[in-house]
Amino acid sequence: MHVPPSEAPVLQGLWEAVQAGQREVLLSPYLPASYAFLTHVLLCTPFLALDALGSVCQRVRSWRVSAGSGPPPSLRRWGECFLRVLSRYLSSVLPATALLHALCSPAVLPLLAPSCWELCVEVFACLLVFDTLFFISHVAMHR
Repeated sequence: MHVPPSEAPVLQGLWEAVQAGQREVLLSPYLPASYAFLTHVLLCTPFLALDALGSVCQRVRSWRVSAGSGPPPSLRRWGECFLRVLSRYLSSVLPATALLHALCSPAVLPLLAPSCWELCVEVFACLLVFDTLFFISHVAMHR
C-alpha cells in the first residue's frame, strides 16, 4: 500500500524500496545476528590495519597502548581471533537472536516508515542494549 506523499514520513520512499524485494530478509532472524557480526568485524578492521602497519613501522608501533610489550599480533593470530569470534556468534548470538525473534518479532512490517528521530533513537537503544549484553558476556567469559 502506497502512502500519499503529503502524509508520508521523510524516509517513506527508502522504506518502500527496501520492503519491495526484501520482506523475507527483513523478517529473518539471521539479519540482526549477521549485522552484529559484520559490525564487529568492521570495527576491528582499523586495529588490524594498525597492527599490520606496526609490524613494519616503528612509529606506528610506538602508539600502541602496550607499546613496550613486543611486536603486534601476527595476521595468523588475527585469523584465529576472527574464527573464534565467528564461532561465538554462531553458537551464542545467532541462537539467542533466533529465540528473541521467535518470541517478540512482528509477523508483518509496518506500512509507514519511522521518523528520522524514531530511527535514531531506536538504533541507539539497540546498540546500547547489544553493547551492554556484549559487555556482560565478555566479563562473564573472563572470570
